[in-house]
Amino acid sequence: MWDFPAGVTLQVQYIGFIHYGISNGYGGVIHNSKDKREVVEESLREFSDGREIQISDIRGACLITALDRAERYIGVPYNLFRENCEHFVRLAHSLEKESTQIQKYLITAGGIGIAITAEDERVQCAGVGAALGAVLTKSGKSPIWSSLFGAALGYGAAALVDKYSQPKKPSHSEQLNPPQPQPVVQGVQTLRVEDEFYHSALDVDEDEEKDTLYEWERRRLYS
Repeated sequence: MWDFPAGVTLQVQYIGFIHYGISNGYGGVIHNSKDKREVVEESLREFSDGREIQISDIRGACLITALDRAERYIGVPYNLFRENCEHFVRLAHSLEKESTQIQKYLITAGGIGIAITAEDERVQCAGVGAALGAVLTKSGKSPIWSSLFGAALGYGAAALVDKYSQPKKPSHSEQLNPPQPQPVVQGVQTLRVEDEFYHSALDVDEDEEKDTLYEWERRRLYS
């Protein structure tokens, strides 16, 4: 049988979310039930729904005050975005009224959307960083600061990669004094070689022509 001190925040892990409640100290829990659509007081067995009950890190300065405030909220209607189970336990502990789970879902969805739709690669990386920062935030903690840090880290990393991957631009002095083209010595040598080859080819043609004339003259004389 479970035994939890009065005023502590209890939690039950579901797939994708956590349900919170305040222990009454004698085997019951006060929680804002999504099924009952209001703040109710039920047994630990009903609250657990067959799952393991754990003590949450959400805690105020005085547990007895938290229990007293929780009892006064019995009957308050349930609303996912304004009055859900996490809003309820935070109000009972005199903490800031917020739902870190809703924040995490919204920031994660927004970061993924930015990563998919943005044209700038740096903005895409910022979206991925924000989503990862929100997902990696510990349950019960606000993901705002971690997502902002992740977005800044992603944007900065992408900017550095973009900076050092670009070709180096010429300095101001290099733009004023561009390098002069060097004389093509190899081309001159090639032309000289081709010129010598041309003349040698002409010499060969002249010798062949002389031999042909000599043979023709010899045949004419002896025929």
